[in-house]
Amino acid sequence: MNISVRCLTQWKHERSVSCAASNQRARHAKCNTWHGQPTNGRARHQILEVFATLIAALSRAQRSIGDRTSPAVPTPFAFQVIRGKPESSGETFMTKILKYILIPWKWLQWLLCWLFYKGPTYDPSKWNDNGPIQCSNNCYNYACDIRTDNFAQPGLAHGAVANQMACADVSTGAIADGLAPVAATDACTGCCHRVALVIAPNYDFHWYRLDNSGFWSHKPGSTAARNYDNSNQPITDPRTADRGPYTDFCGFYCVCSVQIKGYGPPPYC
Repeated sequence: MNISVRCLTQWKHERSVSCAASNQRARHAKCNTWHGQPTNGRARHQILEVFATLIAALSRAQRSIGDRTSPAVPTPFAFQVIRGKPESSGETFMTKILKYILIPWKWLQWLLCWLFYKGPTYDPSKWNDNGPIQCSNNCYNYACDIRTDNFAQPGLAHGAVANQMACADVSTGAIADGLAPVAATDACTGCCHRVALVIAPNYDFHWYRLDNSGFWSHKPGSTAARNYDNSNQPITDPRTADRGPYTDFCGFYCVCSVQIKGYGPPPYC
């Protein structure tokens, strides 16, 4: 047995004797360890062991295949994974493994969303804090269900912000952000939800969001999120709701994977 192994063994023995000899209180404080590591260190070590086992198994599989088809690879597989060394096909072995793992997972995720996701939940407490959250997130943030705290503007994240307040201009910006136009009779499937765009001509845009309750809600500017229209009526269809000055109905959109941003919070926030 070499010196390092003997020292490690002796240290473990002394550690166990020391822990066993301590009183209950000291045992709880000092001996709630594993090889001298705290409990959370043990969890991390176990995770690393599982990962190392997986790497070793994949390495053996690769070498087994390589023995039958090509000369042995001189560089250990673990280093190929870390360095991302490409194979002859231009992909690392780990890249291939991840590709075959992630593709089914994406389909499974889509299926679960399609079966169970019915849109965002109406939760005004998420937005109505009478403070910086409410003040710095507008109707576009609320409709996309994304807090940016900078008053998001359609198209700004992709250089397509509207030049004038008209359906075509604002819609172009929203589509650049990732929103997808959809007919009134079509559903937003997967992990997506439906929103609607309206315009106060040459003045402002506004967005409504369909919640999983089957009713629509919205958040006008820096004011509170709400689930009623300008006549204090529940919103069953934004086309027929009392929208005040927002007289132009532009259409419906699906929000799936989007990226939005704004110029910054209003100066009064």
